[in-house]
Amino acid sequence: MDVVFLYRCVGQELLLTYLSSDKSVTFGSTAQEFDPKGKSSAEVLSFNNHKEQFIMKTTTCFIFILLTIVTFLFISNTFAQDATPRPIVKLIYFLPNDREPQPDINDKFETLIKDVQELFANQMDAHGFGRKTFLYETDARGKAVVHHVIGRQTDAYYNNLAYTFDMWSEIDEKFDMSKDIYLAAIDISNEILDGGEACGRGSGWNAAGRALVPASGDCFNVDLIAHELGHTFGLQHGFYGRDIENKTVAKFSFDPMLNTYWTAHWLDVHAAFNLRGAVDVDSVHVPSVNLLPLSSTASPNAIRLRFEITGSHGQLHQAQLMKPPNANSQYPSFVAGKRLATTPDSIVEFVTVGLLPEDRDVYLQMIDKSGVMTRTEYFPIDITPFLPSEADFYAPTRALGKGAAADIAYSPDEERFAVAGDGISIYDSQTQSPLIY
Repeated sequence: MDVVFLYRCVGQELLLTYLSSDKSVTFGSTAQEFDPKGKSSAEVLSFNNHKEQFIMKTTTCFIFILLTIVTFLFISNTFAQDATPRPIVKLIYFLPNDREPQPDINDKFETLIKDVQELFANQMDAHGFGRKTFLYETDARGKAVVHHVIGRQTDAYYNNLAYTFDMWSEIDEKFDMSKDIYLAAIDISNEILDGGEACGRGSGWNAAGRALVPASGDCFNVDLIAHELGHTFGLQHGFYGRDIENKTVAKFSFDPMLNTYWTAHWLDVHAAFNLRGAVDVDSVHVPSVNLLPLSSTASPNAIRLRFEITGSHGQLHQAQLMKPPNANSQYPSFVAGKRLATTPDSIVEFVTVGLLPEDRDVYLQMIDKSGVMTRTEYFPIDITPFLPSEADFYAPTRALGKGAAADIAYSPDEERFAVAGDGISIYDSQTQSPLIY
């Protein structure tokens, strides 16, 4: 009986096919094992003689595939020489010079960053973008790398800093902060930042960012770390629930900055969420943006803002209407989002109830299809001519404009909010109309 052995390189597997007059059986790393039962001694001997050749040719197959992949990547990169590697999250454990380190801090930090990574993947998937998420630095075994930095000052010094973020000057000396995203946990006895005023801080733009949280206590948790990392990805606070085009999925996070459609749509092209990596921002053409005259709409308190965008080459992905920091908020605030057209020149229109008479400026924050973020200049506005009289202006709008932050409380899904005044009143977030229960 003639026996023939064929070798085929399929994908990343070399397949060995045993051919005889009455059957054909294929063997490989995922195929069935060779069964000598019912085979003649000549067949078994012939198969065994081919084992060593099979192993040698398997190695050759893998080397060939590896060389092909490396060659392909090299050729691809020659057409994108400005591209930089995908930014990843790097973990830092910052310890005052008079405190003992937590013995299990590496494991704690790794568990948290894995859970945060999962949270973002779940949110992206819930909004239809697949399980995209960021990467964090790992060693050869796949364990999270946690860089330990000993501060120059004592625990008391860092506890009393009015702005704990100032400690970054010490980290800047040890790392290249111009790329990648750094998440630092500072081990201070207060277990809170800014002299007891903040749970965390975060900021970032394009492929670089930094976030700071305490290394213990109630603030060292998944939701807080996810929120601060959101800032490093370019996300800002705001009244996301007042954007009528927005959608919220609160199954995995109650944070309105993280669980909305506009956030997922933004992160879908962010460099940290894509294998293509970041683009050299200095080589990107920034489009020209002009604010057209404001106008009112049929809806009470809704204002129409139209922006003329030219020179975008059809590459813009999303624009966010933003309010700069003002007397009511020390942070920029998201007002509304908009998917952008693929045409080189376009008019982008926002209809929003998120602006108040006290708001005097707006600007656009944009991200293009390659993940590059840009901001426009501030555009001065005056919406008072398009609003009802002060006496008719909705109570929640007045409270949002003049009251303290504690006067307003949103429901987890941001579909309703409560206003403290003469009792507690509940309103619909989109229409601002009072709700009767």
